[in-house]
Amino acid sequence: MKALLLDLDDTLVDEQRAVRQAFSALLDRHRDQLPDLPEAALLARWREITLRHWVRYERGEISFLDQRRDRLREFLGRAFTDAEADAAVAVYPATYLASVR
Repeated sequence: MKALLLDLDDTLVDEQRAVRQAFSALLDRHRDQLPDLPEAALLARWREITLRHWVRYERGEISFLDQRRDRLREFLGRAFTDAEADAAVAVYPATYLASVR
């Protein structure tokens, strides 16, 4: 092993910024499918949904990709196929990774 990076609560990596940037990109892509609410309210809802599905992932009930797909399905209220969900959410992880500092 050459290196080990441990980050706790945004100490080394500004994860909250990356989440905000990724969520804004997701909103830009799907705004027409969402209720007319302030971005802060939608972000709070996204975080609640994310936590619920992340817990399922941590328990081993679903895969990492399934938790990503399920939270998008719940957030947008649509029954996407896996391929449709992957395409619809692709902007989120791409923007998240590009935004990590």
